[in-house]
Amino acid sequence: MGILFDIAYLGLAMALSPLLLYRMATREKYRAGFFQRFGNMPRRAGQRECIWVHAVSVGEAKIAGLLVKELEKEFPGWDVVVSTTTNTGQTIARKELPGRTIFYCPLDFSWTTRRAVRRLRPSCLVLIELELWPNLLRSAAKAGIPAIVMNGRITEQGAARYRWLRRIAPWVFSGECVRLFCVQNDTYAERLRGVGVPADGIRVTGMMKYDAMRVKVGPDAQGRIRKMIGLAGEDLVIVGASVYTDEVVSLTEIYREVRREFPGARLILAPRHMEGLSDMLRGIERQGLKAIRWSTVSNEHPADLENGDAVVVVDTMGELVDICSIASCVFVGKSLFTSAAGGHNMLEPAGLGKAVLFGPHTSNFDEEARLLLDGGGAVRVEDAGALKEQIVGLLGSKSKRDEFGAKARQVVLDNIGATKRNIECLKEVVS
Repeated sequence: MGILFDIAYLGLAMALSPLLLYRMATREKYRAGFFQRFGNMPRRAGQRECIWVHAVSVGEAKIAGLLVKELEKEFPGWDVVVSTTTNTGQTIARKELPGRTIFYCPLDFSWTTRRAVRRLRPSCLVLIELELWPNLLRSAAKAGIPAIVMNGRITEQGAARYRWLRRIAPWVFSGECVRLFCVQNDTYAERLRGVGVPADGIRVTGMMKYDAMRVKVGPDAQGRIRKMIGLAGEDLVIVGASVYTDEVVSLTEIYREVRREFPGARLILAPRHMEGLSDMLRGIERQGLKAIRWSTVSNEHPADLENGDAVVVVDTMGELVDICSIASCVFVGKSLFTSAAGGHNMLEPAGLGKAVLFGPHTSNFDEEARLLLDGGGAVRVEDAGALKEQIVGLLGSKSKRDEFGAKARQVVLDNIGATKRNIECLKEVVS
């Protein structure tokens, strides 16, 4: 059956080859890890047992950082190696786990996955969230390597795709390859049962993201951020986190109006993707606002926000949590318009005790949104007008901001502990 997937993948690659070649020539992220993606990752030395942890992108890589450190405590005589799919995931994994073996996951051809398994010789494969590649799982199973899903989540659309996959690759869900699916909640467990996963192969262990949340940023770090941006201690700060182009336009328009009532308010935007950043910066300046790149400021050369006509645009990775720590309120993007629907992780600002806002489209993070809304720690807005209304209300009331923030942090604190539960399940698999 693996050869059928190979043929399908090759056919798709040939059909898309002009586009792929163009993107490889023009975008570094399509060239990154090229040889590793064909199974040529570092060959693991020695005979120690090994856990291979796979994390797709940024969010999963952050969880991998926490998980690997806990695995090293629980399995002190074992190697732990980490793969990611995206180059942003690589960046985060290398930052979180310096000195470890980190590489790009092989493409799902039968020969590349077999080569990767031979080079790494893992004792177990850990898949964070739900990245199920048939040939990788089959190659691992043929080598006697069990797999376990941790922090599993499956959307309704994902369940429909996996029902289709089950018809042609039943081994993915039968228990032959993945011994346990450890999922975040009962909804995901029910969807997996609907796909065909046996009930005894599913465990509800909670969300590991809560364990990875920072619930405090020290005053020194906050002071550094404020100094770099040239803020006074009492300044009100709006942060747009993981925002997309349409949301940037709405937030800058809202900001221009908000400043009439709160002239000391400041806006910091953290785009989700760096592609198109130049166009985004030009768009901000067309609205009469100066766009200041975060990478151009420092303690010695802080941003000039004194006259309030400037917007700081975060064009670096890994600093958003520290930046959110100085926020008066945080809007979490990919949620306001259907053109960027699905939402992003709203737990990071929640853990910091910030008032959290997001739009109506949060299908990628429905459970997190529900918990925050039920706990009174967040507000869902239906459109840009409602977003402006909520921002004005929060900026005008410190007690309201503090109340929302305290409830948001409590939601995070109440849900800590999933990592240990997942590791206990892993011990069952490798015992």
